[in-house]
This record gives sequence, C-alpha cells and structure tokens, in this order.
Amino acid sequence: MREYRREHAGPTLKPTEEKPLEQFLLPRDAMTRLCLFATPLDVLPFYRERIFPLAEEAGFVPVTAADVVDLADSVSAKIDTLIDRAAVVVVDAASTATQIELGLALARLKSETKRHLFEVIVVISDLSQLPSPWPAEWINRSSALYDDSGFVERIGERLLAAGEGMGLAQRHEPQRLFSANEFRAAVISAMALLETTLRRRLEILTRDRVRRPMSTRQLLDYAQELQLIDDPVALLEWNKIRNDAVHAGRTVTRAEAKMIVEGVERIVNRG
Repeated sequence: MREYRREHAGPTLKPTEEKPLEQFLLPRDAMTRLCLFATPLDVLPFYRERIFPLAEEAGFVPVTAADVVDLADSVSAKIDTLIDRAAVVVVDAASTATQIELGLALARLKSETKRHLFEVIVVISDLSQLPSPWPAEWINRSSALYDDSGFVERIGERLLAAGEGMGLAQRHEPQRLFSANEFRAAVISAMALLETTLRRRLEILTRDRVRRPMSTRQLLDYAQELQLIDDPVALLEWNKIRNDAVHAGRTVTRAEAKMIVEGVERIVNRG
C-alpha cells in the first residue's frame, strides 16, 4: 500500500515555487535534486536565510513540507512522498515532529528498495534528540543559531560533499531519461544540470554569501558575458522549451530532447 501511494502521490503534490515543481515532474525512478528540510518552525527562517543558499550552491533544490500543497490533504503521506523523492534530507531533530521525520528518513536510508543515491543529514542541539541506535554522523548546533557560524560552515561542507558525491550520477541522468523515452524529464534534468554547472564555474555562490542565487535568465546572461557559452540564442530556446514543458504541459519531442541533452553535454564536458 505504501509503495502504491508513493508511486501515485506525486500528482497530488503541488509545490508553490518553480524549482521544486520541476523536480516533482520527474518520474519516480529519476534522481532528483530535491533537498528536503525538516525543521522546527521557530528555526525555519534561519535555515531559509543561511542554509538554503548553501544547498543551492551544492546543486540542490531546497524545499520544506510547508512549500508543498497536498491536494489529497494527507500530511503523513506528503512527508513520506517528499522523503521518497528527495536526494538529501536535512533534519533538525529539536522537536517531536522532526524526530518522527528523522525516523522515516533513516528508515529509507536503510531500505533496500531505494532507487538512487540518498543522504540524511542529522542536526541536533542535544544528544537526547538522537534516535537509538545513533546514526553514524550528526551535526551539533547551538540554540543561539545566529551566533553559531561554525554550524553554518559544517552543514555547508556536508551539503557540498553530498552534491559532489552525487555529481557523476546527476551528470548521466539526462541521457538515461532520454534513453528511456522520458523526453520532458530529460530536458528538465539537463537544464538543471546546466544551471548547476554554470553556477559552479562562475563561482556565483560562496559559503559566506546568503542571498538567493541568480535567476536562470540572469545566469545565462552572465555566462554569455564571460564567454562560457557559444550560442546564447540556442540556450534561450532550450530554456523556453523547458519552461513551457513545466508550466504549460507542452509535449517535448524526441528531437528537442536530443538537441538539449546533447547540447548540455557539450557544455558540461567542455571543462
């Protein structure tokens, strides 16, 4: 029953922002870039301001349960599906609710049925918050979060390491989806790979910066200025195809998907 719900719950989840929406349009067996944050409400603003940009720097799309509307109106099913679709789950186990979510995430980590690379980053402010048996690793934080620069650095390092560890698999995902005739998913995956690659090459985000990253259009314009891309008109066309597929349900043809997947591969392989 749980597997059936996971398989079919995706269409009932409606993210309120564009980037998570793209990831939910991928098939369930696809490797997403979702980084699910499960935090107590009182510390969520801190995570949005200081930690979400680090997740984006690492190539992930941060999301919380509050950012997703469940049309089936089932909180437990929503959390389970989010964990099932995520590549990384960051759990701040300082509340009873997030300790339950930590248990669900660790259970999936140990599951033999997980379909792709998956990581759980555990954050605690007290050892009593750890489940038994204890996870292999965790990150301590102070209750005075805004004064704990060491915590920001540590979690940034873990997110970056997770991104680098998943990088090779993410790099091959657009071609895998194209070979499976998942043309819309291949385009979404390829454009996400392109954005992540350009951000890293441009070094737009560093660990001491807290503002949200450039939009896709700004990113492409900046990459053109620095001559990192040869054909900006083509990239704008690819971006429009992706946007129409995500927001208007436009069908992506095999030829379009092939053009975009192979074009992104050329840019990524350039260096």
